[in-house]
Amino acid sequence: MLKFPLPSFLLFLVAFTFSTSVSAQDFQGEATYVTKRKFSFDLSGTQLSEERKKMIQERMNQFSESTHKLTFNRTASVYQAEQSLAPQGMSGARGGMRMQMMGSFDSGKLYVDLAAQQYTQETELMGKFFLIRDSLDRPQWKMTQETKTIGQYTCYKATYTQTVRRPAFLAGKRPKPGEEPPVEEIEMEIVAWYTPQIPVSMGPDQLTGLPGLILEVNDGNSTTLCTQVVINPEEKKEIKAPKKGKLVDQKTFEKIQEERMKEMRERFRGGPGGGRGERIIIRG
Repeated sequence: MLKFPLPSFLLFLVAFTFSTSVSAQDFQGEATYVTKRKFSFDLSGTQLSEERKKMIQERMNQFSESTHKLTFNRTASVYQAEQSLAPQGMSGARGGMRMQMMGSFDSGKLYVDLAAQQYTQETELMGKFFLIRDSLDRPQWKMTQETKTIGQYTCYKATYTQTVRRPAFLAGKRPKPGEEPPVEEIEMEIVAWYTPQIPVSMGPDQLTGLPGLILEVNDGNSTTLCTQVVINPEEKKEIKAPKKGKLVDQKTFEKIQEERMKEMRERFRGGPGGGRGERIIIRG
């Protein structure tokens, strides 16, 4: 469903492309996306050697880039990582060093159903599988006439502002010893580039609501870029919701996640060395 009026020439382009390129009933497409993330390191209070810092940087390289594939038709899509990533928490026994990842990374298969306006995502949290099912967000896109070319496609710029919750220490507000890390809300601008030449309201992750496939997204901390699009591949794939895990909604899962993270922090404090040693926070 389009939520903003389109210029007449753009409506014509959408109609023409739709009638010529995706007229087949068995229409399906595949898009490959590469995501690159920015990370910052908090090494305050540590006495790491340059060799140790270099090792940490090399370890983090595996988190900085990931590849996903979006398989889509006119009304549904599946978004899934092409490669597995390292666990979110890593710890080393020597010297009591602990490395903790702060931020969201890749979960399992994500299924988006435009007809039902809902998503289903499988994810694993500390050895337990969950199936998150909830309503799709409906971004209030601001569409512009600004264009650029990505591959062979002419893309239009659209933006919206999203409110996100994050640990307050990312803004320099550190909790006192024994206190739970405070959380703050910030406004984040999402910039998307979509092409009406592929008139499906799909994109990476849960992004929908534009009159064309989203080929690039930037949120200030990460950039996701489509590197390949295949329309009507010879081998068709099933586009269906995952079924593995305990069924929960998004708020329930976030509550469970907060509880698990609290348990993890308690284990860190009570582990070998009684919480002493070097603790490195990696933000992304």
